[in-house]
Amino acid sequence: MTYQEVLRHSKLTSQVKDESLDEKQVFQIYYDFSEIVANMQGYRTLALNRGEKLGVLKVGFEHATDRILAFFAARFKVKNAYIDEVVQQSVKKKVLPAIERRIRTELTEKAEEGAIQLFF
Repeated sequence: MTYQEVLRHSKLTSQVKDESLDEKQVFQIYYDFSEIVANMQGYRTLALNRGEKLGVLKVGFEHATDRILAFFAARFKVKNAYIDEVVQQSVKKKVLPAIERRIRTELTEKAEEGAIQLFF
């Protein structure tokens, strides 16, 4: 559920990190970029990865955290401040970063395969 939630509703975003490293402004369209993860095109994934590697862009995610937190909180019969805090910290520090890594890897693999197929 959580993986699908992130895939369908979260956005992959980028902001300019160091514009001086982009002398030819190749990555200018990604200076303030946001797109739903499920709609990402392969060439955009590769461009974001390249811009991030060169230090021009900072790539991240925007999540609908309320929905994700509600999903995990519903798993507990007892509701109290301690459980709410544990759920929030777990989702923020463990669950979402793991899902983000998985999605970035999958997007990159799919984009690289698409780029190879383009030339054959």
